[in-house]
Amino acid sequence: MNADGAAVNLVTALLSGRKAATAARHAGVELADEYVVLGLSIPSHPTEAVTHRRKAVVARQKLHRLQIELADAAGGAALCSLSPDGGTLLLPGSPERAWMVSLLDRIGAAAGVPLTATATRVRTDGIPAAADQVHELLGLAHQLGLEPGLYEMDDLALEYQLTRPGPGRTHLARLLEPLQGSPELIETLEVHIGHDLNRQRTAKQMHLHTNTVDYRLKRVAQLMGCDPTRPSGLRRIQAALVARRLEVEQPDR
Repeated sequence: MNADGAAVNLVTALLSGRKAATAARHAGVELADEYVVLGLSIPSHPTEAVTHRRKAVVARQKLHRLQIELADAAGGAALCSLSPDGGTLLLPGSPERAWMVSLLDRIGAAAGVPLTATATRVRTDGIPAAADQVHELLGLAHQLGLEPGLYEMDDLALEYQLTRPGPGRTHLARLLEPLQGSPELIETLEVHIGHDLNRQRTAKQMHLHTNTVDYRLKRVAQLMGCDPTRPSGLRRIQAALVARRLEVEQPDR
């Protein structure tokens, strides 16, 4: 078996929960006590939108560039199971978040696309469950339309919990019912929260005057009884926006 095949067998063993000691010996890899498990999403490169055959070629080239940069940046220590659309990375030890963000930037630049990843840290025997979790978080990041970047459970704990349907999520979603006849108010809330409550940036994106943004936020407070300019009201509104989107996209989950 060649080195590439041995590495594939090792990653498969780790992700499936099978004993990986033999596969590690064949791959010439010393297993770490713990790993960071990353779910990685690789968007299409703009040049993939040509012919079907050309798309496949460009996609493979994109992935190849990413893998070369990954091997260099991680010193050959990263284990991966990747396709042109993404997959799973296993990083040994406990690399810091800043290093992982830098890694994503590097391999994304090599691939020519911005990457989205979700990560969690586990002992080696916890890799299969961790892989399931990071890919669930990755799907959630896409559902919520989050910007490319690195996300951990700390970043998405509220949203992750709200993916579980129940009376609490339904109640939160209904908090927005007073705004149903004013979609511009919901849009303003989403944009404003997405810009970390920066009135100027919200106004610029929506092509509004900042006074109009202020008026709409005050109107939200009047209709909902929750003031989006106060921390207590903002928390409820953020949760309600997430719950509303999830109720629409996954009502039976």
